[in-house]
Amino acid sequence: EGVEQAEVAALREAIRNSGAQAELIAPKRGIVQAYRGLAPSGVFLAERAIAEVSPAEYDALVLPGAAQLPPALIDDATVALLQSFRTEGKALAALGNGPLLLARADVVKGRSLTSSPALRSELCNAGALWVDQEVHVDGRLVTARRLEDLPAFCAMILDVFAWAPDLSYDFSWGEDWSTASAPARPAPVAEVC
Repeated sequence: EGVEQAEVAALREAIRNSGAQAELIAPKRGIVQAYRGLAPSGVFLAERAIAEVSPAEYDALVLPGAAQLPPALIDDATVALLQSFRTEGKALAALGNGPLLLARADVVKGRSLTSSPALRSELCNAGALWVDQEVHVDGRLVTARRLEDLPAFCAMILDVFAWAPDLSYDFSWGEDWSTASAPARPAPVAEVC
């Protein structure tokens, strides 16, 4: 609930146009209310609940932004899923206030990232190095600041997730994270709403 409609729609389109699959997951399976800012503006269908999925089923996880993060999204199942993605060396991407979920799951310590500027203090308090960039890549972690950065964010996640032909970055998670390489044939990408 509360996900930014334009972000989910653009991310799904970019992922699917690359030849990969995208699957929407949420705290509960079913209808997810999307917003434009604070105003309701449409719905999406969450194919699966967060508690039903495993990182082994996906190549990456993308966190679109939302005007407000719903309390149901900051639960034990979401935290466990994000921690499992990190532990397994899977790619993570977050836009806007999506990095706040990463901080609450304790997966940003020692990582550099960007986000909505309003989250800078909270992310730094969680051990992240915050940078003010349109899109920022730190290993297999891709972050962007806001809705206006969406085109660059979509292009970068396709590159980092290895679904674009020109790879020019080191995508490992670093010493304490797995360095699993991207598969030749992508598995679905989970979008959390």
